Amino acid sequence: MKAFIRLLHFQSRILYYTGLIHFVLAIVFLLLMGMDSRTVQQESVWLKPFRFAVSIGLFTWTFAWFTGFVQKYTRTIRVLNRLIATCMFIEIILISMQSVRGVDSHFNVSTPFDATVFSIMGGVIGFNAIVVAIWFIVYSFFEKGGEEYRSSVSWGLLLFLLGNFSGYLLTRYGWPSAIPEVTQHMPLTDWKMSLKDLRISHALGLHAIQVLPLCRYVIGRLRWNGLLLHLAGVVYGVIYFLTVIYSLEL
Repeated sequence: MKAFIRLLHFQSRILYYTGLIHFVLAIVFLLLMGMDSRTVQQESVWLKPFRFAVSIGLFTWTFAWFTGFVQKYTRTIRVLNRLIATCMFIEIILISMQSVRGVDSHFNVSTPFDATVFSIMGGVIGFNAIVVAIWFIVYSFFEKGGEEYRSSVSWGLLLFLLGNFSGYLLTRYGWPSAIPEVTQHMPLTDWKMSLKDLRISHALGLHAIQVLPLCRYVIGRLRWNGLLLHLAGVVYGVIYFLTVIYSLEL
């Protein structure tokens, strides 16, 4: 594990430190949950920043690992990595600020200020999706390095972008109702127990960048046919679309 962490630091310092800072913030938010009794939407005001800090930490460290597969377009990827780090810091700062104020950060348009914060967050995430799309294009169609994990990384990035599309669908069809819900929600994730929740497909897509390379690792260790990775990508994609369809009740 130590060797892997040192590898991340060597491959992309900006993403390594971005991830490390967010993991430290996750611990801070966890401690604050035990000290601050305030709630938003019936959950601790610090639970959402905790979830995002962990997710951003995993996201940036995963891209730091991906960076090691780049051999030709290193300068372009370094620029993209800096943009990713900047987007993530803006996001966690705004989410944390709203938690300090004791209000929700997402879908909060109760005041002009809150609406502006939510709009900035949406714009930052949209810009980050464009950066990842460029990352995907450069790596999948121009870069020649990392042959062993190439397919898994490309599949993961593609599904990650689909996960961002679910985020867009959330703003259109998953906007929380002003009427209090009686639906039960899962602890920690806050997903609806009925599973009719676009946040599930959103999470599935975003974490494909970890799941697909892990599938490739398992396939390689078991010496199975490498084509199974493409099958895993297709199956994962089908599951993603089924969760979208189920959530939208199409």
